[in-house]
Amino acid sequence: MSPWGGVVVESRSFYNLMFWIYTLNLTLALLNAFPAYPLDGGQFLDAILASVIKDQH
Repeated sequence: MSPWGGVVVESRSFYNLMFWIYTLNLTLALLNAFPAYPLDGGQFLDAILASVIKDQH
């Protein structure tokens, strides 16, 4: 137990996981904020789905 009452995690893999989750979230936030087609939020998903559906037909 830490002096501040929090929980101390001794596992380095936990911190590595938190780092990668943080990095992924930050990257996605930056991509969604970038005002260029198809990187503009929902248009990104729409473009991916359109290419997947087009490839199937």
